[in-house]
Amino acid sequence: SLQLRPDFGPAIEALASALTQAGKPAEALPYFRRAAAAAPHSPDAADRLASAYMMCGQFAEAEAVVRATIARHPRHGPAYTGLGMILGIGERYAEAEQVLITAVAQAPQSADAWRWLGVARHKLGRIADAVLAYNQALALKPANALIAAHLGEALVDLNRLEEAEPVL
Repeated sequence: SLQLRPDFGPAIEALASALTQAGKPAEALPYFRRAAAAAPHSPDAADRLASAYMMCGQFAEAEAVVRATIARHPRHGPAYTGLGMILGIGERYAEAEQVLITAVAQAPQSADAWRWLGVARHKLGRIADAVLAYNQALALKPANALIAAHLGEALVDLNRLEEAEPVL
């Protein structure tokens, strides 16, 4: 279908997703760019482009895409989660925390937003607050080993070893 309509967003995204799943995110990136350009008003297409940039280690580009999405769609919770994640990866924890507070307010069912809020607070030394965020994330995704590990580490840092043992 791309030969018939080279600007057909769903076909472009399908190709980009297939390349990503095949372990070729760098090859997928131009297609994610095309898909986002074909759907300039779609925050979801922008989210996928930002994610592709992140998979390629291009965090500044991902941040620019996410900030532009937030400017156009200020109620799009996933964009705030994405920005918080990018800021956290960049060790900009105070900024990440502020963005992630907005993320969890707009998307309270996002375990990722709660987990990253926990990470930011843990790195800022606000460990009790991190435990609350991790618990919220774990309530949403009870079988998530990464969230459980974060929670366990925070509980160890608080010297709450009996509580940490079951989740580690």
